[in-house]
Order: sequence, then C-alpha cells, then structure tokens
Amino acid sequence: MGNLVGHDACDVPKIELSSYGNTLDKYIVFLSEKYDHIRVDKYVIMPDHFHLLLRITEKPMSGGVSQTSRPTKSEVAKFVSLLKRYCNKEYGENIWQTSYNDHIIRNEKDYLEIIEYIDNNPLRLKLGYSKNNKRKEGQI
Repeated sequence: MGNLVGHDACDVPKIELSSYGNTLDKYIVFLSEKYDHIRVDKYVIMPDHFHLLLRITEKPMSGGVSQTSRPTKSEVAKFVSLLKRYCNKEYGENIWQTSYNDHIIRNEKDYLEIIEYIDNNPLRLKLGYSKNNKRKEGQI
C-alpha cells in the first residue's frame, strides 16, 4: 500500500502511499465522516497492512433519541467490511485477507499504548522490529 521513505539515520520514516494506499486513506476518511457514532482517532497505513483506532460513541436514533452503543465487535466488523468493500470496488479486485485483529480498549493506559504503537509503527519498520518487539534476524 506504500513504501517506507526516509532511509538516513536522522530521517523520521514515513510511508509514501501507493494508489492502493491512497484509496484506503480516502475511504478511511470518508467512512469516519459518514457515521456520527464512529470516529477514527488514529490510523497509519503501512506498506502491507494498516492500523486503525476507532472510537464508538452513542448511536443516534430516529426522533432525536440516543441509544448507548457499547463498543462491540459488530460495529468494528461493519466499519471494516464497508472499508474493504469500498476499496475493492475501486481496486477492481480483493486484496484483503479474510481475518483481522481487533481489540476493545478498556482504559486510558491501553488507549495511550495503542496510540503510541500506531505513531511508532513506521519507525519500528525502519528499525526492523517484528510484532513481538524483537528485532528481525540480521538487523542491527
């Protein structure tokens, strides 16, 4: 979905998006604006995956009444499904794996750790870290 740019030691790495990455970015923003009860707090598009932090709030109902929407996996699944469908339509093919990882954030500490992980993901890629915080073999 993009390439890591900024290869010197002093460079702050960033992702230069491909056409696939630009499409994904466009629909993340579009869906965030489409729903009153789902907000994208943070996201990063990496070369072969993306991280997305969603905030689910009260769901507006007809007649001005609100229904408290618990941050359920079904709301996340709906958002991700729509995101994939919009992107696939524009891509002209399905590029997504069938499953994804999700995690319900239950406290501020967890929220801040997720924000930090998303913010630092391009740097972690540049430094050669894997998901379990270990450097990949052959990395300094």
